[in-house]
Amino acid sequence: MKYLPLLCLFLLASFTPKTPCPALQFDGLYVFKVDSEHSAVIRFYEDKTVIVSSSLNDYKEVMTWFNRDPENFSRVLTGKYKISKGNCTISFKVKGESGEQKFSGTLQNGNTISFHISNPAQYGKKAEETDRVYSFVKP
Repeated sequence: MKYLPLLCLFLLASFTPKTPCPALQFDGLYVFKVDSEHSAVIRFYEDKTVIVSSSLNDYKEVMTWFNRDPENFSRVLTGKYKISKGNCTISFKVKGESGEQKFSGTLQNGNTISFHISNPAQYGKKAEETDRVYSFVKP
């Protein structure tokens, strides 16, 4: 009998509905404005492919080349993302001709992702880390 309150709390916690993770959006870009002219951009695809690059802030123009066509591979970093539904986290590593980056983040809502980004030491540069919040833009 003395364990009945603990059992009730356990059962209540087990059956409490969890808030579902927000869904990624695939019909636009996730953007972090670096300065008044440039942005860092991420594009997700439903097959778990992700591409990353930097660009000017004209997102309609960016969408004309920011895709996974082989002719654009010199401009983008590519990889595969994973989402953990249990804690709404997303992670991926992207590589390309200009280097590589590791992203680990949290899906904040349908329009925002908070990322921690690691750039390993490469091409004579020191390793760097930064935190950014990317917002969804539909051009």
